Amino acid sequence: MKCFGENNFGQLGYGDTSNRGDGSGEMGDYLLNVDVGTGTVESISCGKQHNCVVLTNEQIKCWGRNGSGQLGYEDTTTRGDGSGDMGSNLDTVDVGTFPSTDDGIDDVDGTNGDIQKNILFTIVVVGGLTSTFLIF
Repeated sequence: MKCFGENNFGQLGYGDTSNRGDGSGEMGDYLLNVDVGTGTVESISCGKQHNCVVLTNEQIKCWGRNGSGQLGYEDTTTRGDGSGDMGSNLDTVDVGTFPSTDDGIDDVDGTNGDIQKNILFTIVVVGGLTSTFLIF
């Protein structure tokens, strides 16, 4: 995954606050992959000044502005704007456990009880505030 654009809160995930894509030699092969640690990015949700990814190992990681707790880490610390913030140093977001057939849910996706763990992030901007919702 590669990110570009405004980066005033580290929302691009490169461990700095330098914008990308506004000067020569910043795009194409010069643009590095964002280090999210172990796992491959399965899906991404982009907020106004933060981003979240769901990894193939079912982990969720978020970075960027966190003034209202929108990253989901139970604090208001911005992540991704400093050296050492990303990769294996970036904590996973604890969203609890996913529903399973042990919870009495039968055939929720039409495959005889095999639950599909699809995660959808929806970013809603109301009056300039951004919220992240987890739907499963």
